[in-house]
Amino acid sequence: MPKLFGDAWVELTGKEMKPASRWIAAGLIGHQVMAFVLAVIVNLANVTNVVGGIIIGVLVCIGFVAPLEIGELIWEKIPFKLFMIRVGTQLVGLSVAGSILSVWR
Repeated sequence: MPKLFGDAWVELTGKEMKPASRWIAAGLIGHQVMAFVLAVIVNLANVTNVVGGIIIGVLVCIGFVAPLEIGELIWEKIPFKLFMIRVGTQLVGLSVAGSILSVWR
């Protein structure tokens, strides 16, 4: 895996981060399901502008992603910086997806 941030991953996790390549397809399917559910929520909320889509993405992240990651923070004892990186990447991704889905009809 390329070192995106030098040894930051090793410092945060205490180990070298290498993806389990056999699970990549499952991860892609999971993200497609998440995008589909986000599209359903955007449609049910009748959001048709970028700002509304971003708000829906933020709310979904706060309501669903952050609580799951808090569980990992508590039970798996991941570092707080790693928690923030995980939630932050999902926040950006869901906000962008929400804004795209809100204007794509």
